[in-house]
Amino acid sequence: MEPTVMTENGSLRNPYHSTTVSTRDGVIVCEQGPHQGLEVPLSSELLHIGRDEWCDISLPLDKKVSRHHGELKVTDDGISLRDLSSSNGTFVDNTRVFDAPLLPDSTFQVGQSQFRIRWKGENKTIKVDYHDGSGFLVGKSPAMRKIFSMLSRLGPSDTGVLLQGETGTGKTSIARALHQVSHRSGQPFVHVNCGALSPNLIESELFGYEKGAFTGAQNQHRGYFEQAHGGTLFLDEIGELPLDLQPKLLDVIERQRLRRLGAEKEIQVDFRLVTATHRNLRQAAQAKEFREDLYYRIAVTSLTVPALRERNEDIPLLAEHILSQIRPTENYTLTPAAEQKMQSMLWPGNVRQMRNILESSLIFLEGLVLDADDLVIPDYLLPDESTRSSTEATSHSGGMSATSTSGTLQDLLGQEEKRIIEALLEELDWDIPAVYERLDISRSGLYHRMKKHNIKRND
Repeated sequence: MEPTVMTENGSLRNPYHSTTVSTRDGVIVCEQGPHQGLEVPLSSELLHIGRDEWCDISLPLDKKVSRHHGELKVTDDGISLRDLSSSNGTFVDNTRVFDAPLLPDSTFQVGQSQFRIRWKGENKTIKVDYHDGSGFLVGKSPAMRKIFSMLSRLGPSDTGVLLQGETGTGKTSIARALHQVSHRSGQPFVHVNCGALSPNLIESELFGYEKGAFTGAQNQHRGYFEQAHGGTLFLDEIGELPLDLQPKLLDVIERQRLRRLGAEKEIQVDFRLVTATHRNLRQAAQAKEFREDLYYRIAVTSLTVPALRERNEDIPLLAEHILSQIRPTENYTLTPAAEQKMQSMLWPGNVRQMRNILESSLIFLEGLVLDADDLVIPDYLLPDESTRSSTEATSHSGGMSATSTSGTLQDLLGQEEKRIIEALLEELDWDIPAVYERLDISRSGLYHRMKKHNIKRND
């Protein structure tokens, strides 16, 4: 096993987790359509197809292709083509498909573009890394490797990216990874939690102010937009941004200019905007709770970060990664029993909660081997027998996510999440701040789950 080399910021500089797939060498050729003659080498395990510029097979001239239309996946067993809920469908040999293998002589069509793989005689090996290019992220699940692939394509551009997912899933780490692989990596990365800013101060914090602009403004202050000049501005929990400020944010994004509070002249700013939310902003926009024009401006590209319970196969690798960050000079390992116990949990607080539990467990650990009994896990986080058997079956079946299995498993996971929240509410006598702090989720995240499961106090 190669040594883990850590950087000062805690990322893996030389990750050793990877595998390979074997295939024949080939080139994907566009035979018909607006991009006729386009050739893309078969050099990656996952190739994205769509109209967006970040896609591996980018088809901006084909107006019948969706922005992220589909993907080609290479395995030892061959190549498969998957449609990603496109508007006009994906076809293999003139038959519409949703997920289908490609035979050696097959053609496939997206929009008006028809492709064929031109095979070469020799075999080749494609390396599949279980980490992204920055070293901030690890994972072997299809969902995470899809994110890694998208980050490598999005990095060189200044396209706005919206990260969606539950609290604690690692959206901040993904934003940092995107900054790290971009041409702005040597410039500031400014992280702003919109939900944590005081409503009375949020405008002055974002835009800055001049001396004397208001009572207490004793000095000039550069706002977050200016602080991110040349780099990346990450607006976390953007769904909590007040409605009356959203037009001003949109104006700065569109024109890349702003005026400090109390100033007479505008200032030019240059930053890449990355946003994140645990809310469904599309629904919020339809309900007039979030500006629709701002939503479409920030969601030029949208990435959904899966919950930890939906990527069980990532848990051992992720736990090892976190342990190396907590104690970079020690080589901790987890026993199979410890890994299985962690994989049986639902992790309502996701990756952030896993980190807290591992930190607590190391305090009492003697030696470098972490066993199941060494894990300091509150009882309310451990599933009951019915859910445990389902999640263990998921783990043993190759880490299939809850969202991709039957509705029965989805229902069981929902019931278990409800049980955890109800148990903790009763234990803490409905002390809401204590509950969301114990679960390591945001206040709005707790209320969202309570509304979802219809959890109410019976007085």
